[in-house]
Amino acid sequence: MGLDPIFTNTTADLELLAVQTALQAIAEAEPGLLERLNGLPDAEPHAMSQLADLLAFVHRELGDARARPIVARHGRLLAMALCAVPELAALRTRVRALHGSVRLELAVHAAASLLPRLGLEAKVTESRGAPLLSIERCGLCAQVSNAPEPMCSNVEALLSALLFELCEEPTIAAEVECLAEGGAACRFRIRG
Repeated sequence: MGLDPIFTNTTADLELLAVQTALQAIAEAEPGLLERLNGLPDAEPHAMSQLADLLAFVHRELGDARARPIVARHGRLLAMALCAVPELAALRTRVRALHGSVRLELAVHAAASLLPRLGLEAKVTESRGAPLLSIERCGLCAQVSNAPEPMCSNVEALLSALLFELCEEPTIAAEVECLAEGGAACRFRIRG
């Protein structure tokens, strides 16, 4: 399953892209898994809730350990696709003109500004000298309770790849709190 090479930057198109990249990641890693899913998400009109359903299905069917790399692959595929969004070129130019911690801070805010287009409202604060990005309503984690570990490997991978694209520096987004584990939000500490 390949991605449609032509997409626009509307929120609906990006939401559809999020579902397509999830399906691609699942099909690549577990070829028979989608056959067990009753109907594929059509991304209309609630694509992000369908994406959350799809990722929760993967976790239920495969267990957290096997699902985590697939969900992370989804995040990387989605980041690659987002790099084609015209706004990213303008953000990249602004961010790369800066240096040091200011560059990373602006990159985190820039990435957070793209997330609502994917149905993820993000807030940036600082904790222990590092940017902390919080998502209070995570569709995947709202469906899971008492998870043994953080569930948002797709968002970790998405943020890490987007921040690398913006900064041209290795950047790691590590989930330090997760709704699925009983946290108040899904929080990601960003380190460059």
